[in-house]
Amino acid sequence: MRRVVFTGGIIVNSGTLRSGINTAFASQLLTVRPAGTFDLQGFTNTNTALNVQSGFRVGAQVTGTGTLTLTAAAGVSHSLNGDGTTGATISANLALPTTATILVANGLATDDLTVSGVVSAVNTTLTKSGAGTLVLSNANTYSRRNGGDGRTRERSQQ
Repeated sequence: MRRVVFTGGIIVNSGTLRSGINTAFASQLLTVRPAGTFDLQGFTNTNTALNVQSGFRVGAQVTGTGTLTLTAAAGVSHSLNGDGTTGATISANLALPTTATILVANGLATDDLTVSGVVSAVNTTLTKSGAGTLVLSNANTYSRRNGGDGRTRERSQQ
């Protein structure tokens, strides 16, 4: 297998897109819509930014035991596709750049975006913006958190 070079970004509308090698889908914006899943399948991938969406019946999923490294300060953005009844989830590990923002839209889900993978970075300022609820539920290793609007919950992983 070899790395595929795209321009313009990758959109997972529905079904599952699985990585088969490290950096399989590198250096683009990755968008995962409500019926879609991006599975790292144990590999690492580097993208500029990640956009995940909440939907009516299902939310976008980013899964796998690998690490998704994001290089742009935009980091993660969450948007609604419909009313956002079901939140999006990221269970893969995330590595963030020095300055990263997680933007979370406010839908009908109790938790608009749940990140259960480890969020890691060195000397990183993580800023949460948007009116939605962000849940971070692992032993994260980023060093600083900035901002916040009272709608970020950090749960310890047991």
